[in-house]
Amino acid sequence: MHPALDLRVWLPVALAAAMFVPRMTPVPPAVAADAAAGTTLPTIRGLPPATTEQHYELDAAASTVRFHATGPRGELLVACTGLRGELHLPAGGQGGTFELHLDLGSLQTLTADAGSFDLAHVLGVHRGSELSYRADLVATTSTDLPGVTQRTWLGLLRFGVRAVRQPMQLWQCSLPGQPLRLQGHGTVAGDDYGLPRRHLLGVYTEHAAVTLGLDLVWRRRRAK
Repeated sequence: MHPALDLRVWLPVALAAAMFVPRMTPVPPAVAADAAAGTTLPTIRGLPPATTEQHYELDAAASTVRFHATGPRGELLVACTGLRGELHLPAGGQGGTFELHLDLGSLQTLTADAGSFDLAHVLGVHRGSELSYRADLVATTSTDLPGVTQRTWLGLLRFGVRAVRQPMQLWQCSLPGQPLRLQGHGTVAGDDYGLPRRHLLGVYTEHAAVTLGLDLVWRRRRAK
């Protein structure tokens, strides 16, 4: 028999080839996709610079002030409800003054994981003390968001018997039909502010960091 006709030669080849023949599977009919519909969003516009002087007073009920402290004794989050402040913006949006007073006697603990951790302990002041900040506007930076600018203030931060010259960067949001807002937060180490150093177990020096978060809502000052 000719070798080409020998089943032992071509049958394994035929079987191997059959394994690599692609199987025909029915392709499901394509489903026409719904045409995408665009949605036109309203254009957000910020308020133009005021042409007259603007005087504001702090809306304490609508504002939020939080202290977040961390240290060897644990973590603490407190709210300050005793607020008052004033904001003055001259015509044309150039310059301005900002004043904020926080009554530390109004602090309310929100969360804490250590009962002995106290914000007055960290700041080295009595709970009846006041933290105050008076500053001038030194720089304004525009953003891509309409009505949102970054304001840099420089002034004197006082708490207890201490006074520190402190810059503060806050975001100002000015939208039609909405109150003017100043928002921001910042963290400082206690050592930088000369806060009292306390010792754990009489040996290890405690280091605490305090973050102050602000969401300040302003309303036009009423004429007297």
